Amino acid sequence: MLSETSYLSRNEFNMIDKLILFFYSLYFILNPIYLWSSGLPQISDLSIIFSIIIYAFYKKFTFKITEENKPILLVGLLFVVWIIFVNLIWIFRLQTIDNFLFSTFFYIYNYFLLFFVIALVNQYKNILFKVTYISVIISVIIQFLIYIISGGGDGSRQVGFLNNPNQLGYYSLLILAFLIFFSSKLDIKFYWFILATVSSIILILASLSKAATIAMLGLLIFYLFVTKT
Repeated sequence: MLSETSYLSRNEFNMIDKLILFFYSLYFILNPIYLWSSGLPQISDLSIIFSIIIYAFYKKFTFKITEENKPILLVGLLFVVWIIFVNLIWIFRLQTIDNFLFSTFFYIYNYFLLFFVIALVNQYKNILFKVTYISVIISVIIQFLIYIISGGGDGSRQVGFLNNPNQLGYYSLLILAFLIFFSSKLDIKFYWFILATVSSIILILASLSKAATIAMLGLLIFYLFVTKT
């Protein structure tokens, strides 16, 4: 069910709101920790699912969606329907579900994540931004400390708790993008921003991922010479 937006102020928060945001924040903190093979649900997915369940029951399955949100949700829904259609064709043609069924659930799950995060933005607005910003800082600093403790800097491609170096590069690149985005949205403390940014850059370089390194350079150029002019 959809409803119009009405932002909560900090004083209107109760324990359930805090619990929703707590499990939401754990998603970012635990995201780079892979306990199983890539492509399978990880511990961070369990955290965000808890957040979704608590929110759904707490808000009586009413999600705050505005008119400006509907186009992206519609495009996403059409994309997911197309994926389901294509995968069903291959299932019937090959007479096997193989990975088709799992990949279909993967796209459906990610669409619901998009839907949920949009609802959270409409519900909590800047408070959600701050929670996300703090979470990604904690996440990348933890990964940087793991890199240092594990003897990083020996010239080999680093993995961290992920399954391959490219995942580390991609994760660190996303963290850098988050940091740059929120630096223009929030009143941030400069030293935490610099610490997290430097940690992200070092992890990208440590992954020895060429794609992540090139993208990082483009992102930094955009931040320094476009957003700051």
